[in-house]
Parts: sequence; C-alpha cells; structure tokens
Amino acid sequence: MCFSAPVSFATSAVLGAVGIETVRKARPKKKYVALIPFLFAIQQAIEGVQWLVDKPSTCSQVLGYGFLFFAFLVWPAWIPFSVWHAETVAWRRRVLQVLLGVGIATSAYFLAILFTEPMSVVPRAASLYYAVHVPGYIAGVAAYISVILASFFVSSDRRLRSFGFAIMASAAFSWIAFSYAFTSVWCFFSAALSVWLYRWGKR
Repeated sequence: MCFSAPVSFATSAVLGAVGIETVRKARPKKKYVALIPFLFAIQQAIEGVQWLVDKPSTCSQVLGYGFLFFAFLVWPAWIPFSVWHAETVAWRRRVLQVLLGVGIATSAYFLAILFTEPMSVVPRAASLYYAVHVPGYIAGVAAYISVILASFFVSSDRRLRSFGFAIMASAAFSWIAFSYAFTSVWCFFSAALSVWLYRWGKR
C-alpha cells in the first residue's frame, strides 16, 4: 500500500465534495457529524502538501502542527460533541457528555505536549511519521481511541455504531501493519471511511 501526495490530494478532493454535499443535505441536529468528511478533507490536503515540501524545514513544521491540530486536538473533542448533538435519547446524551469531558481533557493533554515537546515529520516506508514524544504514549493512545469509539458505540443510530466498528477495525489494522506511522495512517483510513456519513446525514 502506497501513500503519497497524489493519494492525499485525491482523498481530500473526494472528501471535500462529499463533505459539502453532506452538510448541505443534513438535518440541523446532524450538521456537526456531517462536517466530519469536510474536516478530514482539510487534514488530508495539509498532509498532501507535507509530502511536497523539504523535510526538515519551517514549512514542514508548520504543516506538521496543522495536521496534528486535527489529529491531537480536534477529533477527541469533535467526535463526542457531534454525536451528542445528534443524539435524542436522554441517557445516551448524558453518557456522551461524560465522553465529551474526557475528550476535551485528552485534547488538552495533547495540546500541552505540542507546546512542550519538539516535533518533526519524517518520511518512513511510504508513510509519514510525526515524531513527537508523548509521555505515557500507550495510555494516551488508548484513551484517545476509546473516547472516539465509545462515542459512536453509545449512539442510538445503528449506522453510526457501524461506522464506529469500521473505525475500530481501521485502528487495529493501522496499529498492526503501520505502527511506525500510526497517526498518519489511521487518520487516512478514518478519512476514507468518513464517506460512509454521506447517506447518514440525509436521513
């Protein structure tokens, strides 16, 4: 499997088109979930440019932080928030509020890391490795993945639960096959899978 600038740009273009249409057709309560493909489109475009610039360089650093802004800060909070906003069952909304709190705390933890630890972007085996030291890496990744998956699993909408299982499978595959570039690869697979949300947003 090869990852490159063309792959990232193509994925971004498809997700951008799908994302705009998904948001346009989504009902108000589903708008935030419907935005997920479009946000992934921006993230993939950033990574596409990352492939083209010199590394190490100032431009690569800026793009790296742009990519990690989504990977570390946006997704742990956005996913539980968007699913909570779409949820109608009271007890599920309460659980999602708790998950949102955990997600915000996770984002804050990773924000502190980005402020205190050096970061560089390294091409490795046809993937990009975002080299940043994360204290308690395994625990942090486990909390990150758990918040995202639990948010989908708690949803009363079976299509979102199915999407959660697809994301879980992609996380497992990315960890086993591409552990050296897990952040980049899992974000790519999650982005590609987000086209799943197109039909969901219309109902």
